[in-house]
Order: sequence, then C-alpha cells, then structure tokens
Amino acid sequence: MQNGAFKGDFLYSKYEITFSYQGVMKVRPHGLHGLVCVLLALYAVAGAAQTGSEAADQPVQDGAGLSRFEMTHRRIEKKVNATSQWFDAFFDDQNYLEEDATSRVRVRPELFLRKKEAAKVKVKFAAKVNLPNLSRKASLIIGGDDGTGDFENSVDSTVNDPTIGMQFFTKQSRRWNTSITAGLKLKNGLAFFAGPRLRFLQPLGERSQFRIVQTIRWFTDNGWDTRTRLDFDHVLRNGIFLRQTIDGRWRADKHDEEGFRTRVSSSVTQSLNRTVGLQYEWFTIFHTKPDNHVDSTTLSLRFRKQSKKAEWLFYEVVPQIAFEDEFDWEINPGIRLRVEIIFGKDNRKGKRRKEDDFLW
Repeated sequence: MQNGAFKGDFLYSKYEITFSYQGVMKVRPHGLHGLVCVLLALYAVAGAAQTGSEAADQPVQDGAGLSRFEMTHRRIEKKVNATSQWFDAFFDDQNYLEEDATSRVRVRPELFLRKKEAAKVKVKFAAKVNLPNLSRKASLIIGGDDGTGDFENSVDSTVNDPTIGMQFFTKQSRRWNTSITAGLKLKNGLAFFAGPRLRFLQPLGERSQFRIVQTIRWFTDNGWDTRTRLDFDHVLRNGIFLRQTIDGRWRADKHDEEGFRTRVSSSVTQSLNRTVGLQYEWFTIFHTKPDNHVDSTTLSLRFRKQSKKAEWLFYEVVPQIAFEDEFDWEINPGIRLRVEIIFGKDNRKGKRRKEDDFLW
C-alpha cells in the first residue's frame, strides 16, 4: 500500500485520514463532534467485523434448521432491541410513539423556566386509537402530533399544531417498520398533510445496534418537510444505555425556517428501578442558513418517575444549562417541570420484570 492522505468535512467538523505502506491508518478529527462521529464509525465497523468473524467460526446445522450462529444472532438481536424499546417506551421517545400500534391517550401539563426568557406554561394533548377491525394495521391520531415532532428539544417530543389523521402500518418487524400518515393540520387555517415513514434497524455485535429513520411529509400550506435520524445504541453490562444521535431536518421555502438543521446529541440513560429513570444528555444544534453556524449547545439531566399507586401517572424534573447564539453564548440555566398522564401505555412495571435479562 502506498502512502496517502484524505481530508474532508462532516457535520461542520474537519477530519484527516492518513495511511502508510505498512497498512497503518490514522484518523485525525478536528473538532469535538468530528471526534465523536469518527469513533462511532470505527466502533460500528469493528462490531460488524466481529459479527462476521463469529459467523465464520460457527458450523451450519444439517437440514432445514437454523445454524447455531443464526439462532444466537437472533437471540442477541432481540435482546438488544428489547433494551432499546424499554428505555424508549419509558421516556416516551418519538420513535417508540410512531411505531406503537396500541391505543393511548396522553395529557401533558408543564412549566418551563429559563433565566433569559419568560416562564412558559403548556398543556398538550395527544391520542392514538387503534382500529381493531383492521388487525392493528391502522390508527387514528388526534392532538398535537403530525409525525414531525419537536426538533430542538428531545424532552418535548410533540408539536404544538393540533392535528387529526390516520396512520397506516404497511410493515412491522424488528428490522423494518414502514407506515403512511395522512390528515389535517388545524392551526392557522386548515391544511392537509401526508407522507411515509421508514425505519431500518441493524444489530452490530452483541450489545449494539444502528437505526435509521426517514420521515417525509407534504403540507398543502408549507410544502415539503423531511427528517432523517440516525441512532447508534450500545448497552453496557450494568444496564446503562448509551445513544449517539444525528438528526437532520430540511423544510421547503414556504416554511418559516429555511435550510438544513442538524441536531447532534449524546445521551446516557439508566434505570434506577422499575419506576425511576435518569437520562443525561448533551446536544448541539447546527444550521446552514444564512450560513453554516452553531445555534446552541445544551446539557440536561432528566429525572422521570412513574407513580407506584397510579401506573398511568408520570412526572419529570429536567434541569439544564444552555449556551445559545441568540443570547451571545452567555450561560442560560433553566428547569422544566412536567406531569404526564398516559392511558393505554403498555410499558408497565410487570413488562419490565419479563425483560430483566436485558441488564446482561
């Protein structure tokens, strides 16, 4: 192999890759987010290589049965995915809500206090009703959720615009989930929206998985709205759940926001017991309009607890520290207080008990 070098840009961070005739490759990222992305990419490659190596070492069984490797691979795949689903369900992640075909009603009053802004009080309502005559293939959606979600705050996973529509599931499996949503947005006049959602999940090694979600919506008033989300998940032996997310959104010129906005987040989630969870998160938001720049970076700690006497009742306390271009990068502390009432949710304490083995 000859000596060489390659340079490039990724997520507003520069990187440099060099290699020599001895077969040694070096990666020099310039910028913290470039370092994070390169490390995750190398980890994913190593995990995939390990999986392939294990496959070569395992013999194939005779007959129509699965090989020992295939059976082990499916068991591991199910285990990692169960861990991800439990944490997403407990913390009401947008991906879990989009793929959940059960009926549920959610009421969410909250108070958001920040040093440099006035206090905000919101009460949000969302409902999803499974239509039993269609064999869980369609759901009626009502409330503030058109499938695009709140981009800037992962703690706030619903949008403010009231909507009513239908979600049709075309494929549901651990690897693939596809659906089509259509409905009406009722804020600032009546507007029709429709579009598909596709999710693909790929296990990486024994404790990791990669997930890509593509959502496309077309609105009669504002045009196209597309969103691409990449998740890299890893489960530690003590039950701590790590996630690195790259979330990108592009909207047509008719929207108030132009250009491509990117949200890069790193989160660590742990379950203290069956009813209490903690989530530590650091996220940074980039934008391409009017030029490539950083909008904000935020550190937050999310405490979420499910009531022992009333399993439908949750409450959250989310202190955070933000640095934003809007306020000349001065420290802007804040806290979010929330009560959440959920009927029809299936992540009860008993379900957690059935999946205790995901703690490895």
